[in-house]
Amino acid sequence: MSGTETKAMIKSMKVKSGDTILLIATARSVTPLELQPFVNWAQTRGLRIEFAPNLFEIDNQFAGNDEQRAQDLLWALQHPTATAVFCARGGYGTIRTIKFLEENLQFQETTIAALMENQWTRKLFVGFSDVTVLHAWLNANNWISLHGPVAVQWAREDFIQTREALEYALFEGKVFIDTKGLEVLNSAPFTANLVGGNLSLIYSLLSTPYRVEWENAVLLIEDLDEYLYHVDRMMQSLESADLFSSAKAIIVGGMTEMKDNAVPFGVNAVDIIRKIASKHQIPVIFGVSVGHLSTNYSVFLGTSITFDGRFLIQNL
Repeated sequence: MSGTETKAMIKSMKVKSGDTILLIATARSVTPLELQPFVNWAQTRGLRIEFAPNLFEIDNQFAGNDEQRAQDLLWALQHPTATAVFCARGGYGTIRTIKFLEENLQFQETTIAALMENQWTRKLFVGFSDVTVLHAWLNANNWISLHGPVAVQWAREDFIQTREALEYALFEGKVFIDTKGLEVLNSAPFTANLVGGNLSLIYSLLSTPYRVEWENAVLLIEDLDEYLYHVDRMMQSLESADLFSSAKAIIVGGMTEMKDNAVPFGVNAVDIIRKIASKHQIPVIFGVSVGHLSTNYSVFLGTSITFDGRFLIQNL
């Protein structure tokens, strides 16, 4: 795909007042009450909102069974007029949703690429955490997505900065993050494709068809509620998979509410990442406010990001 074609595709994916947006749940279940603040916001911004047909189904912890969630994802992919699709929440289940879609709904390998080429079906998928699997799947097919809040987060009292950053990305196609005061290892300007998301999901996808492709790219990692020894295991595995010798740079988001054993691991999550990264020469930016944090800035995945020495910048 040429640079001209990429630019045209990105520009068409911005959202404006009057557009239709969709709500789907690829993982855990959700209730109408949890989504009401999101619905209120959408209406205030002049957006038309449609719920996926099976959005409020429940199958144990999931938002319906695998088939129902896969049907809703296919519905969203094929929707003829929507410009954005928000995931209701994370948790676990997105990989099951995509697998069922591919294996049981006559979803051909070329279908997603064909949808991406059609200006009437291109749209931004928005979410994070377990939605990392969906991002990786879309990005592998040259489909840009938005690593941003899930719909249930609109109910949070500390949501203002997260919402403002989301709106700037969604409506303006811009990301601008100040890294002043943050630790930057091997600081140097860079411009490269941004990929990644949740560290646990990136690690779990290593040997699957949905593997995050970080070669010559900037890899975003963030995580929540993991044992420190597990963070070390994941980082050791990523290093063994040539992460630090093939990536352009790494952006470390929130490493939030990490856990330890009765016998302490001895270092925190950031120290684990720093120790491994310090053996290599690529830039690593620590503490970027992305992920499971009170402020979760939105960033585009599957397109380039620039670091000029202080600011992280994306312009679609």
